[in-house]
Amino acid sequence: MLAGKATRPSGVTVSRDTLTVRLNKVAPDFLSRIAMPFMCAVPPNLPIDSQGVVPPGAGPYFFSSKSPGRQIVLRKNPFYGGSRPQRWDLIRVAVEVGEQASYLQVRKGEADLDLYSLPRPAHTELTKEFGINKGRYFVYPSNSIGYFALNTSRGIFKDVAARQAVSFAVDRPALGRIGGLNAGRPNEQILPPGIPGYRDVNIYPLDRPNRAKALALLGGKTGKVVMYTTNDPQGTNTAQLVQANLKAIGLDVEIKAYTFAVMAEKAGTRGEPFDIVSIGWFADYPDPYDFINILLDGRTIAAKNNINLSYFDKPAYRKKMDAAAALSGDLRYRAYGNLDIDITRNQSPLVITSNQNVREFISSKIGCPTYSFAWGGLNIVLLCPKR
Repeated sequence: MLAGKATRPSGVTVSRDTLTVRLNKVAPDFLSRIAMPFMCAVPPNLPIDSQGVVPPGAGPYFFSSKSPGRQIVLRKNPFYGGSRPQRWDLIRVAVEVGEQASYLQVRKGEADLDLYSLPRPAHTELTKEFGINKGRYFVYPSNSIGYFALNTSRGIFKDVAARQAVSFAVDRPALGRIGGLNAGRPNEQILPPGIPGYRDVNIYPLDRPNRAKALALLGGKTGKVVMYTTNDPQGTNTAQLVQANLKAIGLDVEIKAYTFAVMAEKAGTRGEPFDIVSIGWFADYPDPYDFINILLDGRTIAAKNNINLSYFDKPAYRKKMDAAAALSGDLRYRAYGNLDIDITRNQSPLVITSNQNVREFISSKIGCPTYSFAWGGLNIVLLCPKR
């Protein structure tokens, strides 16, 4: 039972099978937040473990064990009484297998589902061999964006015109091709299609760069910028394309490539000397708050572990975010749609390049594929042995 509308509980009580939450601040997306897959009620005295704990589960399966760098094991939850099926006695998730190895294991039937990103050439092979969404290879739009965060706290990108210039200069179709066939669709807005409030508005070019507009915005300014990216082929190829795009408008890009974990840690540290970081965001839950407020509210900026990697912090926009977050229904989504267009057009702290697809591959032994748009992937629990 839930009482009130809020972002944080003022009191939680448990009586037998009833969890009662009383809330003290308006937040119409509260039910969506507690429906997130990683949301679970835990005792208030659960000890904090710096090494992490195996999370409890309220669904049909629970985390039985985890071996860092090796595997995660899920087993049937004996206390689950809901309607979702428990078709598998055990689900074993192998981690850090590697892109090519994971793909080949599913092809051979040694694994059942590839949760890792598939090798770039595989998408053409799988499309020709199996088609799309016909049994083994699946392509669905996701609640996600690929983007470049421009560091508004230093250098040339303190200037909004310079940020807008980058949005006009990048080649979105070419960036999409780096991801291979079926990677997604070019876009330039913070909210992806499918998120309530999204309105398709032509702000920056989706077909080809507009270098003349970019040069006009820069007004003769030139400079050197540092770009952080991942050290995998897609990351380095993306950075090299951006380097070429920005060289054409007088900006010299120095590329620094790291593993994803190192890149995220460095870019998330306030004061880190970078100007552009190549990253993406996948919705925790399908609401515009999870894009605009999460990625751009300056009040969340801390010394480390930042998600607002543009370090965007404008009091006027904080007020607009707060006002939108307090609304519900059509008023909420209209306000967020307007805010999306406003920030994209007039501030451009994020250079959105695409809305990404989820591309997954299952073995010949598996059936019952069911895609969850809200969470972006095939529902593992609903998969069944093919008969």
